Amino acid sequence: MKGLFGRAHDLYAKRYAAFKGEKYNVWYPYHESIPEFEQRQPSGYVCQVVDEPVPGNVTQRCAAFQLAARVLTGYGFTRYFENYDVAQDFSH
Repeated sequence: MKGLFGRAHDLYAKRYAAFKGEKYNVWYPYHESIPEFEQRQPSGYVCQVVDEPVPGNVTQRCAAFQLAARVLTGYGFTRYFENYDVAQDFSH
């Protein structure tokens, strides 16, 4: 499991947004999942990735923790962060 989420911060190197002409809605990491964001968009909006970093500073450690918290549950999450102690490998 070591290194499983090592590239998680790459998910936040670009923005995801829904566009309709000049109007747009931006997805904010950690506030909602991408499927929830897409489902709440009004009719006619098209979702796409924009070559612009997300606002704020997203560290490797923070991104790995957020992604692991969403895909690992219970004991798997505990093993990943305690037994393997991978959180130390990422910058703060």
